[in-house]
Amino acid sequence: AGLCLGEGIVDSVDDFKTIGYDKDLDPNIIDIWLTPERVKKISHILERKTYVSQTSCGICGKKMMEDLNSVLTAAQNGFEMDIDQIFNCVGMLSKKQHYYPRTRGSHAALLFDTHLNMISFAEDVGRHNALDKSIGKAFTDRKLAAASVLVLSSRISYELVQKAARAKIPVIISKSRPTALAVKMGKSLNMTLACAFEETKLLILCGESRIKTE
Repeated sequence: AGLCLGEGIVDSVDDFKTIGYDKDLDPNIIDIWLTPERVKKISHILERKTYVSQTSCGICGKKMMEDLNSVLTAAQNGFEMDIDQIFNCVGMLSKKQHYYPRTRGSHAALLFDTHLNMISFAEDVGRHNALDKSIGKAFTDRKLAAASVLVLSSRISYELVQKAARAKIPVIISKSRPTALAVKMGKSLNMTLACAFEETKLLILCGESRIKTE
């Protein structure tokens, strides 16, 4: 569900007819059935053979950036949080992670609403998958509209900015530095990107107006 939202396949939970898998096939193959109305509306997307979220290098061409920005809208202003709240959110991510302390090889994504209450959390060996899962949970629970802060265990790449922008999440906090392309995209979409280090250091890359520093 989260991947479908990020790729523009759906805009609303109501665009799904059913989501499931065939018990006679590989359980990792998921069948997504859309409403007939949605299928007609996104025929050009369904004709694509690949998706923009498939890479991890942080490099893409000018045409791809233009295609992404054409389906993304700038984040709204109005939401603010202070630095202590940022570190509290990052700390909660660490407390929620079950797999990383054992494996040192998994990623996590945590979503908060405007009151900084947790909406959804997910872990996965892949950082893109962790974010898709977290967004998908909030999306299918019809709570995504309240999401304002995303906390990531991984570095911020342009693909993750794209997914957050599609979910209309204005603030991304990470425990690792972003790529230059992610910052460029975040700035163009009026988003806030910041990195929290060692429980005391905060690096704000763009959208500093949403973070109260005094």
